[in-house]
Amino acid sequence: MRRALALLCLTPALLAAQEEINPALAWRTIRTPHFRIHVEPGLEAWAQGLAGRIEAVRTAVAEKVGYTPPQVIDIVVEDPLNVPNGSAWPSLAAPAMRFWATPPDPASGLGNNRGWGEILSVHEYAHLAHLLRPTRDKWRDFNLRLSPVPIGPIPLGAPFWVIEGYATLIEGQLTGSGRPNGAARPALLRQFAIEGALPAYDALDDAGTFQGGSVRYLVGSAFLEWLQAQRGEAALTNLWKRMTAKQQRSFDASFRGVFGAPPAELYGRFAAEVTARAKRVEDTLQRAGVARGALRQRWRGLAGAPAVSPNGQKIAIRRSVPGQASQVLVLATAATTPDSAELARTAKAQADDPDDVPSVDSTPRPLKRLAALAPLAGIGFGAPRWFADNERLLVVRSTPLPDGRLRPDLYVWHSTSGWLKRITSGASIREADPLPSGAQAAGVTCGGGTCSIVLIDLVTGGVRLLAAGQIDRPFAGARVSPSGTHIATATQVGTIWRPALVEIATGAVTLVGPEDAVSRYSPTWSGDSSLIVVSEAGGVANAERLSLAGGATQPLTRTTGAVLWPDRAPDGRVWFLDYHARGYDLRAIAPDSVATGGIVTLSPADAPAAPRVDASRAVAFAADSIRPLRPYGLGPMVARPFVNSSAGADGWQSGVAVVGSDVIGRLSFVAQAGVGQPALWRGGSVAAVWRGTRPSIGLSAWAAQQRPSEQRRFTSVGLRPLDVDYAGTAVTLGLPRASTHGTVRASATFSAGQVDALDPSALVTRQARYLANVGVQSEYQWTPRGVVRITNSMAVDATAGRTGGDSWQRVVTTVGGSITPWGGIGLATEAQIGVLGGTAPIFERFVIGGSAAPYLSDAVLTQRIVSPGLPFGAATGSRLARLRVGTSGPVNLFHEWYGAGETLEQFQRLWGAEVVVRSGPIPLIRLPGTDVRLGVTRATDPAIRRTVGYVSVVLRP
Repeated sequence: MRRALALLCLTPALLAAQEEINPALAWRTIRTPHFRIHVEPGLEAWAQGLAGRIEAVRTAVAEKVGYTPPQVIDIVVEDPLNVPNGSAWPSLAAPAMRFWATPPDPASGLGNNRGWGEILSVHEYAHLAHLLRPTRDKWRDFNLRLSPVPIGPIPLGAPFWVIEGYATLIEGQLTGSGRPNGAARPALLRQFAIEGALPAYDALDDAGTFQGGSVRYLVGSAFLEWLQAQRGEAALTNLWKRMTAKQQRSFDASFRGVFGAPPAELYGRFAAEVTARAKRVEDTLQRAGVARGALRQRWRGLAGAPAVSPNGQKIAIRRSVPGQASQVLVLATAATTPDSAELARTAKAQADDPDDVPSVDSTPRPLKRLAALAPLAGIGFGAPRWFADNERLLVVRSTPLPDGRLRPDLYVWHSTSGWLKRITSGASIREADPLPSGAQAAGVTCGGGTCSIVLIDLVTGGVRLLAAGQIDRPFAGARVSPSGTHIATATQVGTIWRPALVEIATGAVTLVGPEDAVSRYSPTWSGDSSLIVVSEAGGVANAERLSLAGGATQPLTRTTGAVLWPDRAPDGRVWFLDYHARGYDLRAIAPDSVATGGIVTLSPADAPAAPRVDASRAVAFAADSIRPLRPYGLGPMVARPFVNSSAGADGWQSGVAVVGSDVIGRLSFVAQAGVGQPALWRGGSVAAVWRGTRPSIGLSAWAAQQRPSEQRRFTSVGLRPLDVDYAGTAVTLGLPRASTHGTVRASATFSAGQVDALDPSALVTRQARYLANVGVQSEYQWTPRGVVRITNSMAVDATAGRTGGDSWQRVVTTVGGSITPWGGIGLATEAQIGVLGGTAPIFERFVIGGSAAPYLSDAVLTQRIVSPGLPFGAATGSRLARLRVGTSGPVNLFHEWYGAGETLEQFQRLWGAEVVVRSGPIPLIRLPGTDVRLGVTRATDPAIRRTVGYVSVVLRP
């Protein structure tokens, strides 16, 4: 139950990631014996390289994990956000993986690889080989496969740190690279241990702390390595066997049976050993002379690459403050001192209590904030770089394409006036640095599974390719030389990163620096004749000066943590970020601070507080023949049973459904039928949506009945004419469009059907019903100062139709808004007005109350205002008005006024608390669109005054 609730809470986040798949693109498919690789346009070469080695990856991973999944696995290769990532979806019915082809930056732990496609496929397939292992209890296996997301006992029972840590462990063992063999993992563990801040066992799954999301991977993999060292490599395989045995066991019980003690107890021993080894590393570095420079700012949370202004008086940096959105800050580099008022207060306090002991300041005073660039529509800026005027900066922000995918674009921000101008559109610019003229900038653009060096015209926004990256040789970083003739960058060569110069006039690329199998990256200029780079020589990421003339290197720092993104100031000092256990330190160091003695090489015996590179065990994944690309077509379809149900003020309803989809969601369908109490819709429907075109095309057909006059808790003679049988069909065209500030969704629905009235007093009992509906929904977001989110939404549904011999028109307008502190609970309001015109029959009048109709499209019943806490027919009429005021957050507390009639002279009130989760389809695991509503309300109307709890689940294709 704990894991099921956790997965339910993750559903909105999974949905947000899933919706970036665009099924309308010209997808193609590569087939191998055990995989179907579905490729977004532009990534064909990257996917063919993957396809050539994926079978070898499968063989090696299965041998290491001890299990080979028998299913054919779908892989979706795409680039939705222009960032590196991947995910595995261990559904027993249809397992899948999702690969984002943009390569990682070397400053991340992921940058340590032999190839992004290789390490990504090893890690994600390790997840599936691990998590798809079925239970050997046939009855339990049968029950698990009937669940909405059929997964095995390991993902249900194992902590998240085990799931991510094990895939990271396999990643390192099979590739000889990856996070277990790089400099980033030991730096994090080492610094945590030195400061006594290694996470407690119960906090390994906590993603809310600094580097919390990475702790599962880094600390988890290191702990599992330690366990293997104690009991042998077969121990973890034995753990998975015990978790899938006929005898059901918890993770802790399975773990104790293999390792002889609970996991928390052994983790304590592991943490003690890591701390001892980290202390040895610290002692080694201190004997050589630690050189970390002057601490200028200590921050909790994350930060980006710092940029020092040309005059050295300012520094710009992206900051992610806990509880707020990320911002680009401009800070004064000069240290702040107490003002006269503060000095006076301190003197007075000392005079009032001479025996008081003043506090010791272990961190410097905050640098003076000069300017801040808040997020735009919830999406922040980053990668700041200064123009020569010391006022303007180039910044990068991910901007939505019309289909919802994100691409980083370049902006110019004037830090003094606040003026902001967008330069490029859909150019995928990861970072950029202005040329001395200020008319152009050199930058890095990523696409097609690699990253290239480009020249950007800052007037027209035009982008010209200078040096094309290859899939196995991407570029990272772009800094323009003081003379404006060259660009300093880094490029991947095998498993390491090497500095390189790109000549702006010709695009010629020249590798620089020693050929010593040491990764060097994040270059910045120190005059025209040398670079400052991050060097991983000795196993620690430190700043280093690199001479362009002879390739000689000089260490500039010697840290126990890791130097990130150095930048040189005009006075020669180097500014950089360094780890501490809860965030980043901003430091500045003079170039001659490192004592003699050269590079200190850490001993692999001190792993995981030092790197332990064992490439001898790495697998060479042999490539097979190039396989052809074929049109995706309908893709692999999978259909599965589901259950939907509702219970509220007007009774209960329950039904069964068969849902189906292909892996990218090009075609999905829901066929369902159900029974229940008379006041709710009963019957069946079939609905399908084709998303292979823009606009999408939806088709539906239904036959359902409703008897509101027979509800037991609320009776009204006026509801008898609403007892109907309704059969019909509908066609819907839908077109979503994203913009800088939000999204707009437009739809058009055309429907024909038949309404059979059961009221014996009705003059006509069988009536044809035709309608056309146009709906527009928009949502826009602002984030002033990065402290609050302001969201405005508006929806207009205009319907015209003919029921029997009566023609009618109906318009429903809904306007909403919310103000929410970043990461907190805010205030929300929603107002709704509806008007019915023409000679409409009673069936077309507004009705407030009742649960959602599970079988009918919302567009054909815009007169029905769903409110499960109220009985169907709580208010009816040709006019509608509602106003809701409440909180915004996971649980919404609200107070609502509602009324329907001919003149709207009387309103009733409703109090309640509600949770609403509206998710689109997640085709990767064949989940349909789902509307879940759970709440409790109390109405003030004397006729229906009572407290009502309700729950409903509605499925959509």
